[in-house]
Amino acid sequence: MKKTKIAILAALTLGCSLSLASPTLCGYIDSFTFNPDAPMGTFITKLSHDSGVMVFPTGFQGFVITDTMSCASDGGHATVTVSNMDGSSCQVRLHDGPWMSNPTATLVSCKGNLKYQGMQKQGLHQYTLNFS
Repeated sequence: MKKTKIAILAALTLGCSLSLASPTLCGYIDSFTFNPDAPMGTFITKLSHDSGVMVFPTGFQGFVITDTMSCASDGGHATVTVSNMDGSSCQVRLHDGPWMSNPTATLVSCKGNLKYQGMQKQGLHQYTLNFS
């Protein structure tokens, strides 16, 4: 009887631990801004996402990516289109998810004088997209 009680208590403890661990993987928010020396007049013109993530603007040169309520283990893609005053533009597709150490740019397409120069990690969940 005592072994049964211990087994039940252990199972309940493990179940509670797992349910408490899930929010640490889900609920992430990754924040993105442009480099300070990006060409003058460079701003976000379009944001989109698939079913694995959500993307929200935080300003003319910033946005956040977060997971969805389903917390897809493989994450998803967000696409940001950036333009400047001379009509140049770049489209950057970012893959992000709860199991990823850092988001990655999976597709980049630029037209005109605007160039994507990569992404830098600035701090915990903070990234800079570099444009020139």
